[in-house]
Order: sequence, then structure tokens, then C-alpha cells
Amino acid sequence: MGRRPLPVSRQITFLLEQTASIHITRSVYSETELRQLMQEKKIIGAVHFPKNMEKDIKSRHPVKVAVYTNASALIPSKLVYKDASTVIITAGSGVNLQSS
Repeated sequence: MGRRPLPVSRQITFLLEQTASIHITRSVYSETELRQLMQEKKIIGAVHFPKNMEKDIKSRHPVKVAVYTNASALIPSKLVYKDASTVIITAGSGVNLQSS
């Protein structure tokens, strides 16, 4: 969800796309839209990069990246969370994973 991607978020997005369980299909710009897509079972999960992520990483401030998963799709959502957490932990020191 959010804004125009910056180099760090593009890099993490590319790495997420390389995993077995994650296929990025769209950008979502509001929490309302995200909830609707999950309720309609059009998506299983989402990753939210916070507004100042790149600046905070460069200044060594901790960053929280939220991973949203649809609990009604238990096994796929667990796979998405596992793969997303692996990528985020591997890709960025200073980035903390936040489950939502």
C-alpha cells in the first residue's frame, strides 16, 4: 500500500516476487481497499512499506514493515508470511517485521 516505490522498496518487492508463495498483482493505496480485496478473496496478503522507510534505513532508525495475511486462507497465508519475513529479514538490517 502506499506511494511511488523507492529503490529499497523496489528491491524488496523484487525479492518478494522471487519466492514460491508470493506473486504481486497490484498496488493498494488504502487500508479500506486492502480489507475489501481480502474479504472478496482477491488477495491472500499484502506488504506495507512505511512512508519514510528508505530515509530511516539510511539513518539506521528501525523500520516496521507490515505483512497482512488473510486468515481465512490459513495455509497460503502462512506461506506468504514465512516467505515475506525471510525476504524482509534477509534484505534489510534495520527493518523489523510487523504481523497484521
